[in-house]
Amino acid sequence: MKVVTVATAALLTGCVVSSPITQTAGDNYRVDSRVHLCSWCDAEARSLKMANTFCAKTGRTAEVTQGHGMNYGGNQVTDTTFFTCIPKPPADGYN
Repeated sequence: MKVVTVATAALLTGCVVSSPITQTAGDNYRVDSRVHLCSWCDAEARSLKMANTFCAKTGRTAEVTQGHGMNYGGNQVTDTTFFTCIPKPPADGYN
């Protein structure tokens, strides 16, 4: 019974898998994401979240320099995002 419960939970939650973030050159990075068994998941959103989490560790935010992916049924199922980490803008929006 546990196997059926775990398998059902896995199918219902879907799966978004991301590669480790890799440095491409200088302060430029790459992350790849892929969606499996999830009609409401978005690989691009996952890549952007990973990039912002990575940059936040140094008090910065991610700026996408290039990205591409594949759509299926209206959802982005694969994504490759290239990004760099830039200083966070001031909270009030002014420099």
